[in-house]
Amino acid sequence: MRYFLLVSLLFCVGVNASSSMYIGGDIKIPMRSDTSFTEGNIIYTLDLDTPVELHQALENGWSKIKYKGKEGWVISRYLTNKTPEQFHNQIAEQALVSSQKSANMYRDRADKYKQELKLAKGQLVQQALKASKVDSQMLVINKLELKVEKLNSNNELLSDELYQANKTNSSMHTTDFMTIVSTITLLLGLALGFVVSRANNRPNDMYRI
Repeated sequence: MRYFLLVSLLFCVGVNASSSMYIGGDIKIPMRSDTSFTEGNIIYTLDLDTPVELHQALENGWSKIKYKGKEGWVISRYLTNKTPEQFHNQIAEQALVSSQKSANMYRDRADKYKQELKLAKGQLVQQALKASKVDSQMLVINKLELKVEKLNSNNELLSDELYQANKTNSSMHTTDFMTIVSTITLLLGLALGFVVSRANNRPNDMYRI
């Protein structure tokens, strides 16, 4: 029973056993004379991998250490029981894992962008084919419109020529008719003259008898 009470008391007050520790932060850590953040209580500024002796670890986040014969307090999270080589290897492994995760993430993004780019290219090709078909259709339509315009122009020319031909034909028919009438009139005149002349000559013949 006393043993369990002692263990509970140690956890409540802190760990008093001395052990070798190292400064494991990535910045310089101040070793203070007490557990407060004041400018005048800094004893040392400890670099990364600095070996220290841990005397006590409190639950409030402070640890009592000894460095160069002097005792002081540091933030507990900046202490590690791993040797500098182990600590740096762990950091390197963590950095490697992080870089691999980042590389995988960027690779996934790159694959996604490649797929999107491939899809966009396919859509662009389809649009280009549609545009090409539209251009071809427009070219055919333009050719047909030019052909229709040419046919309309030829039709107008043919209409003018037909009008002129009809006009000429009508004129020719009128001339022929007048010629025939004149000829008939002339023949009738000649015949009438001949008949009158014969009539005038008959009495003379009677008197001669």
